Amino acid sequence: MLMRLFPHSLRDKAAHWYRTIGRPIATWTALKSAFLKKFFPIGRTNALRRAITTFAQWQGEPFHEAWERFQDLLRKCPNHEVPKWQLVQIFYHRLNDQLRNHVDATCGGNFVNNDVDNMYDLFEEMSENSLNHASMETFNQSQQIRSNANEV
Repeated sequence: MLMRLFPHSLRDKAAHWYRTIGRPIATWTALKSAFLKKFFPIGRTNALRRAITTFAQWQGEPFHEAWERFQDLLRKCPNHEVPKWQLVQIFYHRLNDQLRNHVDATCGGNFVNNDVDNMYDLFEEMSENSLNHASMETFNQSQQIRSNANEV
């Protein structure tokens, strides 16, 4: 099924590459390997993997922006081969102290004792909540500015 759908997911250079493959590829594993070898050479993969494993939240960066930036790194390198448990650990340990304490409190006091999938889902929920709070703050600030302008 994947091999049938794969050509329809390609554009531009990747589509041209697929149409001009010299030898037939019989298995999904072989096709995946050939594609990654062509479009994700080892140097690029290593640089992106390093960016993933050394990720850190920037000073003053809201939770949702840090999570989205981390997810962007993962999307840029689909063959990073970093296990999910390690991704969760990297993200958690690179949060600022306040957010790490918040994560601990939210998951019952100890992050380390929780299931990896549950923690990943928790990060998704916390990101959504962080985005909602940021949107409300922006809305309230714009309302305050309008109110002050009307008073003048």
